[in-house]
Amino acid sequence: MNNKVIFHSGMPKTGTSIGQFFLNQMAESGLINYYPSLKKGIAHHHIVDTLLRGGHQQLAEEIYVNLDENKANILSTESLSNLIGGNNKILSRFTLQLRDKGILPIYSIYLRELSSFLDSMFCQQSRFGRVNVSPYSYYLTRKEWTRSFFKGLRNLKINFDDNIILTPYNKRTDIVTSLANEVDVGDHDYRKYLQGAPNTRKFSLKLQVLFFYYDWFAEVLDFNTSRTEAINKIFYSREEGFGFNDDLENFTFFNKKLLQIIRQDGIDLAAENGIDEYKECFLEEDIRPVHFVELSPEILTKHDLVHVRDYLNAK
Repeated sequence: MNNKVIFHSGMPKTGTSIGQFFLNQMAESGLINYYPSLKKGIAHHHIVDTLLRGGHQQLAEEIYVNLDENKANILSTESLSNLIGGNNKILSRFTLQLRDKGILPIYSIYLRELSSFLDSMFCQQSRFGRVNVSPYSYYLTRKEWTRSFFKGLRNLKINFDDNIILTPYNKRTDIVTSLANEVDVGDHDYRKYLQGAPNTRKFSLKLQVLFFYYDWFAEVLDFNTSRTEAINKIFYSREEGFGFNDDLENFTFFNKKLLQIIRQDGIDLAAENGIDEYKECFLEEDIRPVHFVELSPEILTKHDLVHVRDYLNAK
């Protein structure tokens, strides 16, 4: 009997969106069991809400009832990484309930080097209007989560070592190949399941600045488009030629000193909690020329902003 259920658990910013699209496409082709009854969109984010509401038994029962003995069984949500750091006891209780039903839960967790992770998270959250603080202030707001996450990993390794796979995520990581190996798709041409995958490329510098200050720009320059609509229209139109002059792709708003502080935090926390796998998250080849940019609305010229306004307001 195949009693293993994989929980692809993040971290965020480790190729999860592409991975979830890939798993969803394979499930639609009948190759794996991706638990459609528990899925919204291409992922299973709401299962964490169920656990937080105390629905451990209900969720464990639904996973058991819908287990497919003839296929790989997998769910995916990076929100589980928040439980690892935020409320480890909930995940532990859920794990024990799955075991009681004869299910072998496997938490597949991809680890990203901390400074790279926070830099990427800062950009993502700020462009959606969820962060409007400086990079250093953002780092301070994430320190407790970071410490709790590493401590949570340690506790899971102590209590459920047979239920955890920790995979370093770095420039060499191919998330699709890694997931394909986890669900054991055999000799299938699994790359074909990436056709139509969403654009997950990093925003360029000027796009990032535009959406960091979007509410202010929109009010001053009379953009007739919401932030979400603007992101969809501009970001997904880049293949059609929308862009700025003198833009940058390889940049960071975290200065050298801040990056060094965060990198050392990651090294210290991994050592403190016995997360040896973290050492492989950082490669020397990851250190490449990068433009350190101080975040400012003045990065966008008047011409840039007029270009955006005309594009967004055009019918």
